Amino acid sequence: MAYSEPLVETWALYGVSSALIFLRSLCRWRMVGFRGFEPDDYLVCFSWVVYTIMTYAADVCDRHADLHTLTLAQRQEMSAEEAEPYIKVTKWFCAGVATYVVFVWSLKINMLFFFRRVVKGLWVEKFIFPVMCLVGVTFIITIGILFGNCRPYSRMWVFYEDEGALCEPQATLYMLPTLIMNVVSDLCIMAIPAPVVLPAKTTLPRKIMLVLLFSSGIFVMVAAILRVTEVLEKNGATAAIWSCREDFIAVFVGQAPICMYHGKFFAVSECGLGTASC
Repeated sequence: MAYSEPLVETWALYGVSSALIFLRSLCRWRMVGFRGFEPDDYLVCFSWVVYTIMTYAADVCDRHADLHTLTLAQRQEMSAEEAEPYIKVTKWFCAGVATYVVFVWSLKINMLFFFRRVVKGLWVEKFIFPVMCLVGVTFIITIGILFGNCRPYSRMWVFYEDEGALCEPQATLYMLPTLIMNVVSDLCIMAIPAPVVLPAKTTLPRKIMLVLLFSSGIFVMVAAILRVTEVLEKNGATAAIWSCREDFIAVFVGQAPICMYHGKFFAVSECGLGTASC
C-alpha cells in the first residue's frame, strides 16, 4: 500500500507529539510525583486519546474523498457499493471536525493551568480565570454550532438526496465561527504571560527562546486559518494535514515549557517566576 506525503507527515507529527506528551508527563511526575498532579496533568492524557482519534480520522480523509466532493447527479448514478466509501469518509470527516475542536480547546485549558502556576502571585494571575471562562464559553458555542444546525446529525452523510448547505460539515457556518473563536481565545491566552516574560531578567538567548516559544501560538493561528481555507475549498486531504500541523505546534507550545524547565533550560520556574521549587 502506497503512502502519500501528507499521510506520512500526519503520522510523523502524531508520533512526535505523542512522545512530547509522554515526556511532559514524565517530567511532571519527576517534579511533583503522582500525588502532586493537577487537573492539566490528567487532562493532557484525555487530550492524547482525542488526538489519536483525530489523527486516524485525518488518515481516512487523506485516502478517499467524502461525498460532498460529488455533485448530486454524480451520487445518484452510483450504486450502494460505490457510495459506501464516500459515506464512511464523510462520517470520519465529521468525527475529525468534532475531535479537532475537543482537542484544541482541551489544550487551551491545559495551557491556562500551566500559566496559572507560572504567574502565581503576579498581577497577571487575575486574568487566568476570566480567560478560562472565555475558553469554556467559546467551546460550548462551537459545539452547539457544530451539532445544533443539522438535525438529525446523520443527515450529514445522506448520499442520494441534497440535504442542504447546513448538512455539509465543510459549510462556512461551521468553519468560520470555529476559526474566529479559536483565534480570539488563542490571542487572549498568549497575552497573559507576555507582560511578565518580556521583561524577565534572564540571559538574552533564554529570553529569545521564551519569546519564540510563546509566540509560536501565531503559527497555530496561521495553520488554523489555512485549514479552514482548504476545507472551504473542499480540499479535505490538505485541510487534514494543516489541522495536524496546527495540533502539533499546539502540543509543542503547551508541553515543551514543562520539559525545558525540567532540563534547567529556563531561569523561569514552572511553579512561579523567580521561584526555585515546586
